[in-house]
Amino acid sequence: MFYADIIDELVKNGKEIEAVYFASESGLTERFKPIELLNSYVRNYENNVATILKNGNNSQAATVWTATFSIQFHIAMHLR
Repeated sequence: MFYADIIDELVKNGKEIEAVYFASESGLTERFKPIELLNSYVRNYENNVATILKNGNNSQAATVWTATFSIQFHIAMHLR
C-alpha cells in the first residue's frame, strides 16, 4: 500500500491536512478518516501554540510558524 505509507508519513510529520487529501484521492478514507486526521491537526495546533506562548519564544521564526499554522488551522476548520 504505497499511498498508505505516504499518509502515515504525512501524519507522523504533522501534515494531517495533506494526509486528508491523499486519503481522499486514494480511496483510503475508511482507514484514514478525515475527521480524525483533522482533529489530530487541531490538537497538535493547540499544543504547539501553547508551547510557543508558554516559552515566550517570539522570534521571527516562531511568529512565521504560528501564522502559517494558523492559516492551515482555519482551512482545516472550514473542511470540517
